[in-house]
Amino acid sequence: MARLIQEMLPKTVDSLKVCQDELPFAADQLAIYEPLAERMQSRRTAVEGARTDWRVAAKERTAGPQAAAKGLYKRVRLELEAHYGQGSVRLDEFLHISPNVTNTAAECLDDMEKLAGALAANQDELDFAAGRLPEVEAAADLRVAMHEVTMKRAAYEGALEAWEAAKAEYKLARKTLRSKLAAHFGARNHPRLKDFFN
Repeated sequence: MARLIQEMLPKTVDSLKVCQDELPFAADQLAIYEPLAERMQSRRTAVEGARTDWRVAAKERTAGPQAAAKGLYKRVRLELEAHYGQGSVRLDEFLHISPNVTNTAAECLDDMEKLAGALAANQDELDFAAGRLPEVEAAADLRVAMHEVTMKRAAYEGALEAWEAAKAEYKLARKTLRSKLAAHFGARNHPRLKDFFN
């Protein structure tokens, strides 16, 4: 749809310019179509840029903090297993059920928050908890990275909304122009309409 609009708009603008002497409404329609064409181009570019920024952030910005958090989580898990014994039900307070279920940055952050809460609650019985707790809480880097990703996604969604609004504006302008052309040429499917629309 985006490519179709981007190909059709210049054709419509060019045809209106060529037919200014023939069509009494050409100047009024050009006043609508020329800024609309520019607006649609800039909004499409904004969507593409915002989508790229969001994807890059989601892939690259969280990678380092997530890898660090996973490594720390694994080290603390080994310490907890050494303290309570592998398979102990006490581990459920600190860890997710399976050691291999964390795939996304959000899941990793959830794991770190659960671990931080449990370490804080069990400091008295775990001699390593006081030392590990600041490290686990330092998973704030991952939280910051995820916040940046969320903001970039919101920017993408905002750009997409602006593009959708421009598309709706274009559809209305196109419908109006079609009606004017059909009335001028005396038929809704007059062959000259192809000069303005694909």
